[in-house]
Amino acid sequence: RSMILRGTDACPSSQDIWIEAARLHSPKEAKKILAAAVKKIPKSVKIWLKAASLEHDMENKKAVLRKALEIIPNSIILWQTAIDLEDANNARIMLSRAVECVPSSVEMWLALSKLETYENAKKVLNRARVACPSDKLIFIESAKLEEKNDNKGNIPFIISKAIKTLSANNIVINKEQWFQEAAKCENSECTQTCKEIIFQVMDFEDDSNELQLAADPHEEDVHRRQTENDKLMKYKKDAEHWLDHEKQVHVARCIYEYILRRWSENEQIWWDAAQLERKYGAMELTEEVLKRAVEACPYSINLWLLAAKIQKNQGHVQVARGILQRALKINMDPEQNLKTKGKDSKNPNKCEKIWLALCRLEIHCGNFEAAKSIMNRARSECNTDKIWLHSCKLLRQLNGGGSDEELRLELQAVDKFVTFDKLWMMLIQCYEQRKEYKKCCEMAEKAIKFVGENSINLWLEYIRILSEKLKKYAKARSILHSATLKHPKQDILWLTAAKLELEENNQCKPGELIYRNQPGYQQCKSLIAKGLQQCPESGLLYAFEIEIEPVASKKSKCVLAIKKCPNNVYVFTEVAKYFIQIRKLKRAKEWFERAIIADPTYGDAWAYYYWFTATYLQRNAGSNNGNKEQQNILQRCVSAAPKYGSLWIEISKKIGNESLSKKEILGRVVSELIEPCNGFPIQVV
Repeated sequence: RSMILRGTDACPSSQDIWIEAARLHSPKEAKKILAAAVKKIPKSVKIWLKAASLEHDMENKKAVLRKALEIIPNSIILWQTAIDLEDANNARIMLSRAVECVPSSVEMWLALSKLETYENAKKVLNRARVACPSDKLIFIESAKLEEKNDNKGNIPFIISKAIKTLSANNIVINKEQWFQEAAKCENSECTQTCKEIIFQVMDFEDDSNELQLAADPHEEDVHRRQTENDKLMKYKKDAEHWLDHEKQVHVARCIYEYILRRWSENEQIWWDAAQLERKYGAMELTEEVLKRAVEACPYSINLWLLAAKIQKNQGHVQVARGILQRALKINMDPEQNLKTKGKDSKNPNKCEKIWLALCRLEIHCGNFEAAKSIMNRARSECNTDKIWLHSCKLLRQLNGGGSDEELRLELQAVDKFVTFDKLWMMLIQCYEQRKEYKKCCEMAEKAIKFVGENSINLWLEYIRILSEKLKKYAKARSILHSATLKHPKQDILWLTAAKLELEENNQCKPGELIYRNQPGYQQCKSLIAKGLQQCPESGLLYAFEIEIEPVASKKSKCVLAIKKCPNNVYVFTEVAKYFIQIRKLKRAKEWFERAIIADPTYGDAWAYYYWFTATYLQRNAGSNNGNKEQQNILQRCVSAAPKYGSLWIEISKKIGNESLSKKEILGRVVSELIEPCNGFPIQVV
C-alpha cells in the first residue's frame, strides 16, 4: 500500500495506478484516494466510474455520476451508467440532455425515442437522422415505430429512403448486416418492417448488378454467364440458411415470398414455402400458400397432392376430394398436354398420382365401391403399370385375396405389362391364396423369363413357394444356387440360402432350441461365411451371424460386426438383443436407441425395442415409468413411420391388414411374432 501511494505521487497522471491504489485500500480510504485522483485527472472516465461503484447509497452514486458529467459531458459510458440508475421519467430528461451533448450516439437517440410518445418519438428520430445521417438503425427504428402504431403504409417509404440515403453517402449496403437487422425486427414482432427490409435490400442488390452490367460491357459479358437459375439458387440458399441455421422463420418466409414474386412458376420454391408454413406457421397460412401455388403452377402434381393431403389430415374430406378432382380436370386437358409436351415427355401419364390419391381418399372414407369405380376409370384413362397394380391391390383388399375377379384382372395386367415384376408377384400370391401352388411355380418361371433374371424379389418369391408351401427344398436350393451365381453381391440371397438350410433340417417352432450338431446348422454357417466373402460390408449377414451364434460366443461376433458395419441398423438391433440375453438391460436400451437413430424406417428395431420396454423395463423400473417409456417409444415409432424389416412387412403386407395404422402394426408384430418366441426366434446351444 505504501508503495502504490508513492506511485500516485510519482505518476499522478496514471489512472491505472490511482485505481490500483483504491483497490488495495479499504472502501473508506479508497474514496479519499479517488477524490484526490479526480483532482489530478478530472477527465478520467475510469476513475469517475470507480468512484461511483464505491458508493452504496443510490443518491450518492447518482451525485458522483452527475458531477462527472459536468466535467465530461461527451462521455457516452457515463451517460449510460447514470441513465441506468434513473426511473423512466428522469431517464427521459437525462437522455434529452445526453443527445445534445453527444449527438453522434445512436444508442442515446434510440433510447430516448422509446421513452417518448408516438408524436415526440417521431420528432426525436427525425432529429437523430439529421445528427446521424449514415446510420441505418435510426431508419429501422422509425419503421418499427410506425408499425407498432399501425401506420404500416409508411414502412416501405422509410426503408427505401434509408437505403437511398446511405447509398448516396457511399455507405455499402451489406445484405447480411441488413438481414441481421431484419431478424431483430422479427424477434421484436415487427414482421412488416422485417419484410420490407428484405424486399428493399434484395431489390437494391438486383438493381446494383444491373447498373454494373450496363456501365461496363466487358463486365456484362462476364456476368451474363450467371443465369437466372443461379440467382434463384442463391436466394434459395439464403432462405434455407436463415431457416435451418439461424432459426429465423419470418426472415426465411420473406425471402421465399420475394423469390416467388420473380419466379412464380417454380414448383420447388412453392413446395419449400408450403413446407415452411406447414412446420412453423399456422394452418391457414399453409392453405393460403398452397392455394396460390396451384394457381401459379396448375400442372404441378405434387403441389395438388400436398394441398389435398393437408385438407385430408384436418378431416376436410370433401375439400380434399374437390382439390384432387380439379387437379385431374386441369392436368387431363388435351390442350395443356400439348403445352407441356416437352417438359413432361418423360412422364406422359402424369395424372397417375392423382388417380391413386383419389382412390386412397375413398378407401380412407370407407367408400370402397367409389374407389373401385375410380380405379376402373383410371385404367381406361391412365393406362400405367402402377394403376393396374393398385387396382389389383384394391380388389385383394375388398375380396380378401384369391378371388376370381382379382385373378382375372391380374392376368390381364401381366399381359399388358410383362416386364413389371410386382404384378407377377401379385399373381403368384393370388394363386397361393387359392392354394394352387403348382400354378404359382408356373407363373414364377414365366415371370422370370419375361422380366429377366435381375428381379431379386421374383427369385425370392419363387423360392418361398417351393420351400414353405411345396416343401421342395432340393429344387429351392438349386434355384437359389443359380440366383446367387448370377447375383453374388446380393446379400439377401445368401441370407435366404442360409435360412433355407435351417428351415429344412430343423422343423422346430420359432423360439425352440437349435443344437449345433443338428443337420443344417453347419451348412447355414458356411453359407453365411461365403456370403460375407462376397458382401464384406453386409450388416444383414453380420446380424444373422450374431443371431445364430450360441450366447457364449456372441460377444466376439458383435465386436467384429460393429467394426465392419459401424452404423448399421441390423447389427445394432442384434447387439441390443445380445445384451438382453446377458441381462445388461441398460446397454440393451442404448443399442436400441442407436438402431432407431441409424435408420428410423426399420420397423423390426422399433418392435423389438417396444417389446423390450414392456417386458424388462416395466418390470424393473415400475409400472408407471415402464408405461411412460412404452408410450414414448410408441409415439416416436408412429412419427418415424417405419416400413421395412422382415417382421414388420410380414404383418403390414398380410392380406386384410392394408388399413392398419403404424400403432396397430407395431402391436401385432410384438404380440404375434416376438412374444411367442420370447424375442428370440433362433436360439442355438
